[in-house]
This record gives sequence, C-alpha cells and structure tokens, in this order.
Amino acid sequence: MKNIMKLEFKKVISKKDVMLMLGIIIIVPLLMALCIVNKVAGINFGGAVSIDGYSLLIWSFLKYLFVLYLVPIYVCCTFLGKEIETRSINIMLSNQRRGTILAAKVITYAIVLTIFFVLFQIVGFASYMIFIEGTEFGVEMTASVMDVVFIYIFQWLELMFVLCLSVIMCCFIKGNAALLMGMVVVILQRVLVNFDGIKRFVPYYISDYSNYLLIPAEDLTSFKLMSTGIYTVILAVLIYGATSIWKKRDF
Repeated sequence: MKNIMKLEFKKVISKKDVMLMLGIIIIVPLLMALCIVNKVAGINFGGAVSIDGYSLLIWSFLKYLFVLYLVPIYVCCTFLGKEIETRSINIMLSNQRRGTILAAKVITYAIVLTIFFVLFQIVGFASYMIFIEGTEFGVEMTASVMDVVFIYIFQWLELMFVLCLSVIMCCFIKGNAALLMGMVVVILQRVLVNFDGIKRFVPYYISDYSNYLLIPAEDLTSFKLMSTGIYTVILAVLIYGATSIWKKRDF
C-alpha cells in the first residue's frame, strides 16, 4: 500500500491546478487580515475577533461560498474520478487488490486535505498575530482549549465527510457530473437543517459552531461528544458504502 500512496501523493503534488487552488485558499486568511487592518473598501468588518475566532471566521466564510466544499470534491474527481472515467484504473486493479487501491487513494487524499487544513490554520494564526492582534479589530481569546479543539475536530471531519461522499459519487457518476452532484448534496444539507427532527444528524449542522452557542453550558460538553460520535458513525457508514460499491463496480 505504501508504494501506491507514494504514487498517489506524487500525482497530487504534480497537478498544478490542484496545488494552485490549495495554495490560493491557504493564503486567504493573510489577504483578509491585510484588508481588515487597512480598511479596504468593500470589506465591511464590524466589531472585533479573537485569534481562535479569526480562523473560524474565514473558514466559515469560505464554506458559505462553497469554496471549501469544492476542495475535497475536486481533488477526488480529478484523480479517482478521472481514472474511473478513462478506465485507466484497470491498470492498477490488475496488479493490486481492489480494497488496497481504494484505501491507499482515500488515505492519500485525506492526508493531503489534512495538510491543507493545518496550513490554513497556521496561516490564520500567523496573520492574526502579525496584523490584527493589538489593533481595534483584535480581542483576547475567551474560549477554552477544549472549545477550540472541538472547533477544529468538526471542521476537519467535515472535510473528511465531503471526501468520502465524493468517492461514492465518483463510483456512481462519471466526469463533471460527480463534481456537480457533490455540490448538490452539500446544498441539500442546508435545506435539511431547517427540519428539527433530523438536523441533529446533518454534518453541515454539526460543523456549524454557531449552533453550539445556543446550548446551555452544563450540556455543552456532552452535546459536543455526542456530535463527534454521530459524525464518526456517518463517516463509518460512508466508508463502508464506498468500499462495497468499489468492490462490486465493473470498471
């Protein structure tokens, strides 16, 4: 599996459009910080933000624009989806077990997305400390360490959710249609959060940290732990579904 992962990693880093997309998104917190402190026209920023809230603010803004959802979908469709569409995947399938190939690909994509996630947060922290801290736009952090940890856990899990969803889409649908359907599912989540009976089990709702501000303090920790458990089950179901489809699909 290690050799396959090395090959997949080389494919990712050699794909210029993917690297360009990830690089541009990673420096967004820096660009936004410069715009905020210089009061650039068109950037309306009211109030102040803490160091932990700044990264979350930019991350949420990019999610609202569907940019962050596009990242795992595009990565998966560019490599796995393209190989299935062109049937070049059969070359690998003739030399390795199906399950090994899928695991190697998904793990590689997950590692790439995790590196992207970590670099984004690092740039966010650095941008805040260099440009915003000590200005009228910066305030002291009031959130606890555990609050911040859960913020990152939920955001990372959402990337993994969209990645697993993209794998299933690529197995079912060819070409750009998989990319489109992935975005449709993301939009559908925004509709489902309006229904009280099921929104608790919708990843989009779980990853929206503003919802946790409405939970009583005495119930907050258990609520977060339950949300993490729900997310884990959702990911497990998606991984099982992707594996089952992968093994049965005739490429």
